[in-house]
Amino acid sequence: MACTCGVIALEVERGARAAEIPRIRRLLDSLVELPVSVSAGLVAGRWQAAYGKRGVRLGDADVLIAGAAHAAGAVVATANVRHFPMPELKVEEWPST
Repeated sequence: MACTCGVIALEVERGARAAEIPRIRRLLDSLVELPVSVSAGLVAGRWQAAYGKRGVRLGDADVLIAGAAHAAGAVVATANVRHFPMPELKVEEWPST
C-alpha cells in the first residue's frame, strides 16, 4: 500500500510547476494518507535532538515524514536515503526521475 502525508504534500507542492499540479494532485489523492500524529511528532523530536547532539542535522520535514512512517509501520521510499539515518526506520532507495 502506497502512502503519503501532509508533509510530503507540502514538499511536492512547493517544488511543483503549474503544469504538473493536476497530475500531482491525482497521484496524492490515490495514496493512503498517514497522519502526522502527536506520537509521530514526539518520535521525530527525539530523533532530531539525538542526532543534533552528534552534529547531524535532520530537517523538520524529513523527521516528521519519518515519524509518520514509523508510527504506521510503513517504509520510507526516497532518493535521499541519507536524510533518514534512523536504524529503527525502514527505508528504501527509490531513484528520482
